[in-house]
Amino acid sequence: MTDIYLALLCSAYLLYMGPDGYGQITRHKGEAYLILTGIYLLAALLVRLELAAVGRRQKLKPVSWLKETSPAQKAVMLYLAFTALSTVLSPYRQTAFWGGGRCEGLLAIAMYVLVFLVVSSRKRPAGWVFLPAALAMGANCLLAFAQFGGFNPLTLYPAGMTYYDANVRYAGAFLGTIGNVDILDAFSRHQPV
Repeated sequence: MTDIYLALLCSAYLLYMGPDGYGQITRHKGEAYLILTGIYLLAALLVRLELAAVGRRQKLKPVSWLKETSPAQKAVMLYLAFTALSTVLSPYRQTAFWGGGRCEGLLAIAMYVLVFLVVSSRKRPAGWVFLPAALAMGANCLLAFAQFGGFNPLTLYPAGMTYYDANVRYAGAFLGTIGNVDILDAFSRHQPV
């Protein structure tokens, strides 16, 4: 289940851009992340509850989840606790919860933390997970090369604009299906360990 989630996150999610081009890509990607990750976390919770029920039926001694957590897992849980406290104390609670236009509020951070906890408690991802990611990145790079050529094949830019209008006719620089050029660069340079 985790391998499927990771493969979808690094392929289908990477290529997803929503129907409105770069003008709304952050919102559409944020919503897609919340849906995809929400389904994964719900499935992970159901599996965890089933495993706990099986353990009770077989009279297995329950394992203390706090003793089993690593220092990194404890640190991200502490980070989530401080983020939640900050949200509760904020005069802008709703924006802090949803994260405004970037969709990076408490809800998204809680999902990041929960995904980290679930994924880090499992073995390494299967090797096949990287194949869909590589194919998606290849497709993304082909789109970027077309955009470098001055084309707008998926109409991600508004009519009459191209990559070269960045910071002139529109703020920022957008490329490929990720949108933000700096994030695309960081993602394309990542080398799995």
